[in-house]
Formats: sequence, structure tokens, C-alpha cells
Amino acid sequence: MDQLHIFCVFKNVGIEVIPNQYILRRWTNNLIPATLRNKRNRYGEKNEIVKNYASEATSIVDYCVHMLSKDEPRLSAFVEKLKLLKIDVEADRPNPPSKDKLDNLEELVGVPKPAERTVNNPSFCNAKGRKKLRIKGGKEQALDKNKKNKNTCSLCGETDGHNRRTCPKKYVVEDELDQPEVTREEDNLDQSEVTA
Repeated sequence: MDQLHIFCVFKNVGIEVIPNQYILRRWTNNLIPATLRNKRNRYGEKNEIVKNYASEATSIVDYCVHMLSKDEPRLSAFVEKLKLLKIDVEADRPNPPSKDKLDNLEELVGVPKPAERTVNNPSFCNAKGRKKLRIKGGKEQALDKNKKNKNTCSLCGETDGHNRRTCPKKYVVEDELDQPEVTREEDNLDQSEVTA
């Protein structure tokens, strides 16, 4: 917005050209001239005569369309005449334009496609960074955890997340092991009393 304001000030004061001493070089460093922005100049040879005829033809067509824009029947007749003219031009042309994409690319690059491929595709390599494709959600992680083989307790044989050291039945088993020893001592005492 500030630029528009300064241009209005220049216009009111009567300044038409900004002196070169006020234009910094970095403002114009990579400036592309208008002639190079044209596609005809970027691709292909320059032919001034053809360029002049093409610009004249487009200006005539634009002018006619502008004049006939409010008269629909005459505009449709004009479009039909242009279509007939296009058909005549395409019929008179000795080499019709190629509709094949490969032919258009060969013409643009200027090198024909070789019959035999000499360069192979590069071998696949892993990209750097995260190796997994995506982060799994909580539900998927729980399902994967359930699929894994759980360790079984070597004491009781259950798979509910404990081992021999943390088995809740460890003390019950130890008590069972201690109990018969006590009964054996009592049996020995009973037998000694019977014999005495």
C-alpha cells in the first residue's frame, strides 16, 4: 500500500522517471526482461515476421469478439466461421501436429528416444529417518500385545503375567511341602510310642 501512495506523490509532483542513483542494484539483480518472458522467445527460434502476424491476428480476433459481445447471433456466426477457417488451415498443413505425448517430448528436447534402454533404474534404498511407516494407536498396540506368547509360570503353569519368583501360589506350595514333613515327624513319634 505504501508503494501506491508514493507513486501518487510522484504523479502529483510531476516525477515521471526515478533517477538511477535511487534504484538499488539488488532490486534489479535477477530481473528478467519482458522479451525473455515470452514463451516464443524461450522455446524455439525468433521469427519477427511470424510474431508480428500472430499478434496482429490475435488482436483482430479480440477486437471482433469485443465488438460482437452484445450481439449473440452474430457472435455465434463469427465463431462458426472461425471453426471453418481452423478446419481449412488444418487440412492445408502438410504435416499435421503429432498428438502423441512422446513425439511432443522428443520435439521439445530435440533428441529422439533410443530404441534400446542403456540406463537402468537405480536400486531401491531405504530413506533416512523413521523406519516404521506410522505410529500405532493404543488399540493396535493392545491387540499386538495379546498376540505375543506370554511366559508361563514354571511353578503353577499359568500365564497371567507372573513367574516362579512372584507366583501367588508359591507360599501355598511351600506350605504343602512343609506340611507332609510335619506329619511324618508326628507319624514317627506315634510309631515310637507304639513300640515303647
